[in-house]
Amino acid sequence: MHQTRRSALWRPLILFLLTVFATITALGGMAAGQSRGEGFITGSSLSDFDGVGHIDSMEGGQLVIDDSSRRLSYGVKYYKPGPIKIPASAFSAGSRVGYVEDRNGRITSLWLLPGKSKAK
Repeated sequence: MHQTRRSALWRPLILFLLTVFATITALGGMAAGQSRGEGFITGSSLSDFDGVGHIDSMEGGQLVIDDSSRRLSYGVKYYKPGPIKIPASAFSAGSRVGYVEDRNGRITSLWLLPGKSKAK
């Protein structure tokens, strides 16, 4: 009877530890599968971005970067390297930017990069 009580106490603990381990493993796998995203880049390397260029024009949810039209995703986030969040108003025609896209080709984060701005 003493053995039964002891094993009854260990079972919930072992089950809890296995659940925690499985959760951590699953979350780690999801993070490894996401090669891009605000939580995984600092903006300090051009290889962090899906594309880099200069803004030709900005209108609503549309952006033209180096003569290529791009759509902004709902909830797009704006940064400068660091990463430091900045307002959308910090961007204008001529600004040098890097961007990260979702799998539908919409920009999920737009980064204001230092360097030469294109003449307006």
